Amino acid sequence: MDDNTSIQFRLRLARINGIKMNEEQIDEARIDPREERRNATSKIITHMLKDENKDVRIAAISHPGATPEHITHALKDKDDDVRYRAITHPNAAADHITHALKDENDTVRYRAITHPNAAADHITHALKDKNDNVRMAAIKHPNATVAHITHALKDKAPWVRMSAITHPNATPEHITHALKDKDSDVRGWARERAAKK
Repeated sequence: MDDNTSIQFRLRLARINGIKMNEEQIDEARIDPREERRNATSKIITHMLKDENKDVRIAAISHPGATPEHITHALKDKDDDVRYRAITHPNAAADHITHALKDENDTVRYRAITHPNAAADHITHALKDKNDNVRMAAIKHPNATVAHITHALKDKAPWVRMSAITHPNATPEHITHALKDKDSDVRGWARERAAKK
């Protein structure tokens, strides 16, 4: 792969991810012509993750070929949007979610707990988050357990308690508890759930 082909390949990679840019926005990383295409893609993503333009870094971490190492790197990025895109990647694993749940940005933490790979321990952690939306997303996760619902029904935010009572894993005991809630909307959702049981 000559230098011009390498640049064209990187531009095509960026376009696939919906980023419009010109050659000046791409670093001049050179790809060893003997590398296989897969390795070249990985190397390109690595180089793009070091670009000063955040749109280039977002395009890189959005690529389906981004590896766990790329995701780890992107989760340490200074830009919230890059970290956000990293934790939404389908290849994000449990350790990535754990890392992202400690992020300073509420939206990154929110996206971490909504990831399909979030496990029970992630939900437990997110239910203690300072942000109501993160806690609400945690209790809406399909992997939320009966214990999580019990915990969420004690949350200070009524919309977190409403989300808890509407979870498919809510038990009759949860419904009984929610029927006594101080918030009329929570009680209303509990009545609706009781009527369906």
